[in-house]
Amino acid sequence: MIKAILTDLDGVLRHWNNKSLFAFEEAKGLEKGFLFSCAFKEQFVHPAIVGEVSHEQWLDNVVSELENVVPQKLAKQLIKQWKDSTSEIDWRVVDEYQAAFPDVPIVLVSNATTRMDQDLKGTGLLEILSNKINSSEIGLAKPNPGFFNVTLNTIACLAEEVLFIDDQIENIDAATQLGIHSFHFQGFDSHKNLESLKTFLARFS
Repeated sequence: MIKAILTDLDGVLRHWNNKSLFAFEEAKGLEKGFLFSCAFKEQFVHPAIVGEVSHEQWLDNVVSELENVVPQKLAKQLIKQWKDSTSEIDWRVVDEYQAAFPDVPIVLVSNATTRMDQDLKGTGLLEILSNKINSSEIGLAKPNPGFFNVTLNTIACLAEEVLFIDDQIENIDAATQLGIHSFHFQGFDSHKNLESLKTFLARFS
């Protein structure tokens, strides 16, 4: 019997529009994704998602790193473009969860920074979630097995009693090894992917 749905945030429920950032990079003669190639280096992103530094400290560290390559003014402009990027919630995924399991709680499980709660305000997601497990709050990030163990203990469920949906295959593999029924979500705005998710959920409903 399924007692909870564990869902990732970015890449599953939330999708970012970084077109303006990428256009700005190219206008400045930089490669598309230049900022992200720096910001998501393990040495910078990992401390942010396990709570060793705040979201703001993470950005400051990225600016300092960027300044080794580009002028300070441009480094700060890149960060501003990133901050100004917009996101949207794919409510079709939520609808699939609720259609298959109308009485089962939805739990957000995310490798997020200290800004996650602030970002979720006004999205409508907080109203449908029964709980949130944020890696920066518990000091452990997916795919660390400890992340999943803390999650299961928090919601008082066994591994076989939950479903896990994530867009990163390494997270799927880690959860599967613990006995968690897992689905690899691939591709925003993909009808085929939504149909695959629906089929996965139906196996347990």
